[in-house]
Amino acid sequence: MGHPYQIDKLLFIRENFFKQDDLLWHESEFYFLMKVDDINVFESSYGSLGAKEGKVWIPMN
Repeated sequence: MGHPYQIDKLLFIRENFFKQDDLLWHESEFYFLMKVDDINVFESSYGSLGAKEGKVWIPMN
């Protein structure tokens, strides 16, 4: 399951505070620059609330 990634470095950390269903939430997200051996990583992915996620390759230059 998954794909063999290699972490290059941490790019940034994002915090999010929100309210949902009368509960207060604190979310921490960590974004990494990564290397992958398998180029076929564009399969379907869904977030915790069922929203479809996407992957986008951005050229470094």
